[in-house]
Amino acid sequence: MPLPIWRAAAAPLLLSVMSVASLRLVLPSIFPMDAPKIPFDVTSYPLATIVGLLLAIAVSAGVTEEVAFRGYLQKPLEDAYGIVPALVLTGIAFWFAHVDKVSLSHLPFHLLASAVLGLAAYLTKSLLPAIIGHVLGDALLQPAYVFHQPAFVWSSLTARPLWEATKATTLIERLRMVFHAMDPSHVFESGPNSSFALIAWVFIASSALALPAFIGLARATRVLRVAAEPTARGV
Repeated sequence: MPLPIWRAAAAPLLLSVMSVASLRLVLPSIFPMDAPKIPFDVTSYPLATIVGLLLAIAVSAGVTEEVAFRGYLQKPLEDAYGIVPALVLTGIAFWFAHVDKVSLSHLPFHLLASAVLGLAAYLTKSLLPAIIGHVLGDALLQPAYVFHQPAFVWSSLTARPLWEATKATTLIERLRMVFHAMDPSHVFESGPNSSFALIAWVFIASSALALPAFIGLARATRVLRVAAEPTARGV
């Protein structure tokens, strides 16, 4: 990709990683979700071996899954149905490919992750930004999966829904509890809702900032394509 596109893609990519990672952390407090599990015991291996393995998993997953979903699957869907249906269908397929390890509660996370990575691939006409974003996202969450650190990340991943131990039975009552826990004042308190409120607002802020960043990326790619047209025509 040209350097101007890399510069324009940096902000939406980083904001998207923050948005997707924070969504993954708040979801267990909203929907019932099992704690993440590693399918093998790593405690008997040296730290360097574990770190190398995690990096290898992050890189290999980033490359193979982006080639498969944002390349092989999304591009033909774009050509056939347009970008919005392509992002939705690819997101559902992305979730379904992980269904042996996740539940329906994970669907919002996979849909958002697939949408932002797919949008980056669509706007830049390259899989490289999506691969980098995928690797960064995996690398951010892997330490909690394996070492249960940082503690606030692991506690968020293993949290139970806020309404589970209450008498809230209707959707409205449960939503009220969630919105109350998101009160900005909780961010500065030491109560049980402090981490949830902080992460929820990180999700809201990063998502809100990602939108204009993607618009800026779309403008940058459009300007570059327009500037390249006379050269391509031999003018």
